Amino acid sequence: MAKRGNADTRTAPSNLRTTQLSEIISGFSRPEPSYVPALDVLVPMIGREYAAALTGAYLGRHFAPIQACSAGLTGYLASWVADQSLQPLAGAASTPVQGWDYAFGDAYRTLMNEAGDHAGVSASIAAHLGACGIRGAWKSSFERPMRLRWDDWLLPPATAVSVQADRGSAVVEYSGTDGDGLVSLTVLDGHWEAVGAERHRRVERHGVTFTVLVSDALTMRDYEDLTERAVATIPPAMFGAFDEALDIIAEYTPEYLPWVSRTIHQMFLLHPRPGKVESGSVEHYLGLVHLTAHPEPLPIAELLVHEATHQYMNVASKLQPLDDGTDSQVYWSPAVNMERPISKIVAAFHAFGNVMLFYRRCRDAGLANRGECERQEALLGGWMDHLIPPLVDNAALTPTGNALCQPLLRALRER
Repeated sequence: MAKRGNADTRTAPSNLRTTQLSEIISGFSRPEPSYVPALDVLVPMIGREYAAALTGAYLGRHFAPIQACSAGLTGYLASWVADQSLQPLAGAASTPVQGWDYAFGDAYRTLMNEAGDHAGVSASIAAHLGACGIRGAWKSSFERPMRLRWDDWLLPPATAVSVQADRGSAVVEYSGTDGDGLVSLTVLDGHWEAVGAERHRRVERHGVTFTVLVSDALTMRDYEDLTERAVATIPPAMFGAFDEALDIIAEYTPEYLPWVSRTIHQMFLLHPRPGKVESGSVEHYLGLVHLTAHPEPLPIAELLVHEATHQYMNVASKLQPLDDGTDSQVYWSPAVNMERPISKIVAAFHAFGNVMLFYRRCRDAGLANRGECERQEALLGGWMDHLIPPLVDNAALTPTGNALCQPLLRALRER
């Protein structure tokens, strides 16, 4: 098991007043019925600055092993850390959001681990930046074959790569156990197109855009229990189900469309388990979620809302902890049928409270499956009886923790 990184890479400016921070985080509590465009700037900015701070810490910690297996890579990463405003590739209107890639989660997982796969992690970050339009050239070699990702494209397995990213195009030369090759990438109509790589399918509907990753694209260290269950081929029916799920959100709870679009950027699907529909987010993997491959639109809509909500909490925690660690009690969490610390109660309340709002608003807006909405609201209302009391006047909650919970609590109490 890798050591857990504990470097402080929070991004809140030192002169940001507590009142300002609370006002910001209140927008992460639940979506307003009216659209709040400021969050379209704020949320990606926090993710980008967190990723840059994390990358800087990662380079400082593991500069020597990265330098030993690469050429130009440390300079390429360092230039982005110093200036995230570098001009993107011309014409790339729909490139990834800088910093919102699971490669940064891998950097966090191996930050304090000397034996981590630093060649793979650093090259993955660099490939993400190249797909975002950051110009540069670099080379790297790997101890074992690796498949880098470039936006929606999964590159062939390689033990060495040479990358040249220019305006509107990129070339990746590679060598591996199956021989040498070249991938040519070009931006056309705002999207990357490639020759010599494998495309991941992207969901694009009602302003929501995310890439669905296959198992070959996953390298999440210490999460083999998840990656081993990831599907190798996406069932075609899932894309229709995603579209229908987003149609439900757009028609009945449109305030949740920007809520989802800001924070869900990558997804992988799990093989189903009997009787279970699962979803999840991992704290430091911003923008990445996983769901059971389950082609029913309403549960998928619910899970998108649920996981997007977790992503907002994860972003908020990059600015300030949600609790100060002084509450040593544990409280009953009906979601998992066990006692949990206050931090987990906050997470459960925030996610399931938004799901409860989602079903309530679907019912009020006339969703045909009214009975399911009422069943879910009744179930979650019972859960709230356990989750809300520990949050009321809890002195351990920071201003950020309270700002995340209180607006949602007020919304749930409105009828």
